[in-house]
Amino acid sequence: MTQKTTQHASEKKVVQVSFILLPGFALTSFALAIETLSVANLLNGSEIYQYQICQAEPVDTGNTVKSSNNVPIETSGGIASCQHSDLVFICGYRNVADYNNPQLFTLLRNIARRKGRIAALSCGSFILAKAGLLQNKSCTLVPEYCSTFAELYPDIALQENLYTVTENLLTSAGGTATLDMLLYLIGQDHGRDFANHVSQQFLQERIRSSEEI
Repeated sequence: MTQKTTQHASEKKVVQVSFILLPGFALTSFALAIETLSVANLLNGSEIYQYQICQAEPVDTGNTVKSSNNVPIETSGGIASCQHSDLVFICGYRNVADYNNPQLFTLLRNIARRKGRIAALSCGSFILAKAGLLQNKSCTLVPEYCSTFAELYPDIALQENLYTVTENLLTSAGGTATLDMLLYLIGQDHGRDFANHVSQQFLQERIRSSEEI
């Protein structure tokens, strides 16, 4: 029975995931996201999420990106390797409202066009807006930057939810809401029971829904 279950688990589709780090990204959101995927792999007994860590800036600037609290994270390369990913995380926080990277915006538009999933952590919604992906849509981001976002993009509706799901785009308020959004994604991929199992590893009493404020 155990052998049959293990065999079934190993046949689950492997999701190719890319984390794109912008300078000054929020370490908590990034760490929670990558740790949740790691726990899912561990509980499954094999990799169902294969992830890479990339940097938004040109690779000739070095292979590390510093978070908002100056913790350096090593990356494996630039955004060119993200174009075939099934799921892309945009990790941005400090100074992201002024961030400009046409190559990144083009990449995100191409991923969205082929219905790949894009998840914005903390202030990643600014990047989706700059790429033109939030037209006629709503989003969520870190509360402290909502007024800035509203001034720059008055036609994009802001939600007070923990996270917002609009078709293949997901946006999060950051912090511990990242865990809830990741558990939602895992539930979509592998069922609610498995997502609950992952949630228990974080001692989370329950999985909060996207409607919660």
